[in-house]
Amino acid sequence: MVTIKTIIFDFDGTIANSLGKIVEIYNSVAPSFHCKSIKQDDIKNLRGKRVREFLKDYGITNLKLPFLLLRVRKELRSKIADIEPITGIVKELQKIKNAGFYLGIMTSNSKENVRIFLDKNGINDVFDFVYSGKNLFGKDKVINRLLKDQGITKDVVIYVGDETRDIEAAKKVGISSLAVTWGFNTKEILAGSAPNQIVDDPEKLLEFLLKFFSSK
Repeated sequence: MVTIKTIIFDFDGTIANSLGKIVEIYNSVAPSFHCKSIKQDDIKNLRGKRVREFLKDYGITNLKLPFLLLRVRKELRSKIADIEPITGIVKELQKIKNAGFYLGIMTSNSKENVRIFLDKNGINDVFDFVYSGKNLFGKDKVINRLLKDQGITKDVVIYVGDETRDIEAAKKVGISSLAVTWGFNTKEILAGSAPNQIVDDPEKLLEFLLKFFSSK
């Protein structure tokens, strides 16, 4: 049983600055799925929406969604080397690891894409595990599976993400959550999901985590 303090990170938008590239890929494949393209002016408004609202607005039905995601992940594989980390996150992740935390990633992206990115940025050894879920709304199930596989108790773990669905998944599982404002969703809509804490600066992550776990 893992009793060491564990941090599970979302990937896209939390660690990887991938929103622009994902929008670019989505726009290139959207016509073949008869979905609406995302205009540059739409992106600001999108950040204030929940994912289900976005899917409805852009004509992405439940039937289309898994095939669209598969296509986007496939296209992303050839472009993953072009994606940069969020500014300041690499050094902060290394500090968090050096502070003695057990680190992992839980993502809707593919494990292969994540590992390519981590290797490129020299942080493969920072993470003890990477889990991938194919279902955009099944993060809670994947988190439950990884907790069981890794033998992690719920009282020593926190999930870090940039979307409302990350916070909602953590709540379903019964673990703590930390929302970050440098990714997809705005601070205002993240606050509406009531995470345990909201952080605005990647370089403040370790400071928050130390305070959070010292109070438990």
